[in-house]
Amino acid sequence: MENFLAGDLAIEARRDEDGPLVLTWRGQSHDRDPGQLLRPYFDLAVLEAEKTGRRIEMHFQHLDYFNSSTITALVRFIRTLMASRINLVVQFDARVRSQRLSFEALRPLETQSPEITMKDISAPDAE
Repeated sequence: MENFLAGDLAIEARRDEDGPLVLTWRGQSHDRDPGQLLRPYFDLAVLEAEKTGRRIEMHFQHLDYFNSSTITALVRFIRTLMASRINLVVQFDARVRSQRLSFEALRPLETQSPEITMKDISAPDAE
């Protein structure tokens, strides 16, 4: 899977031979409608996960800023993964206020689906 670049947002895609598809977010996402740009990329990630049977990991700890429109696009993607029963691990850094507020608000999605895991990398029990 290719990397993604749009304005100040970059997503680095990495898949080790037997590991998950890791999407590392960097920079800033402040587009008014990021879903329009992200949706095709998310669709490719779903196809890759379905084809390989591997989980997706999204790492946000290097993301400097993202707006509420980005969260909306992310929620849509998570719901697609839930419907497809694709495992997702979301890593974030709760020491960063915007990440803590946004991802803690998404915790209910984790309780709705055993495929979704939200992981605060700053927590003492984080691996």
